[in-house]
Amino acid sequence: MKVCAIEIKSNKIIFVVLEKDSNNQITESTGKVKSIILDDDHNHSQVIDCIETIHSHFNSLEVDKIVILSRSSKGQFSSSGISFKLEGFIQAYKNKPVEFVSPKTLSAFYKKNTFGITPQFSYQSDASKLGYYILNS
Repeated sequence: MKVCAIEIKSNKIIFVVLEKDSNNQITESTGKVKSIILDDDHNHSQVIDCIETIHSHFNSLEVDKIVILSRSSKGQFSSSGISFKLEGFIQAYKNKPVEFVSPKTLSAFYKKNTFGITPQFSYQSDASKLGYYILNS
């Protein structure tokens, strides 16, 4: 199984692609595109370019699942509006269903399980944990 795990922070989409083989070995195969940033969400051409880049990236990855780490939409620690716009761009991808996992679910999983891989970059840590969870739950 091959999964694309995504964390959205403000105007940045962070990708991690993990694959589990028949021997239960997990490898990271994110490739060159590790993140996409939308600088101006009111600029039509930037929005269209962002959507096309995301969907093209998904096509090239040939993943089985796309999963997004949920963010809070209410309260003091709510996420930015642009992050929900980016989430919509991802959900508009037609070729694979997009699933969501809450941070509470991940936290519960890692209370009982260890994180068995090392992310390539520290900023990919949460997305890596999400992907590892999907492959091992």
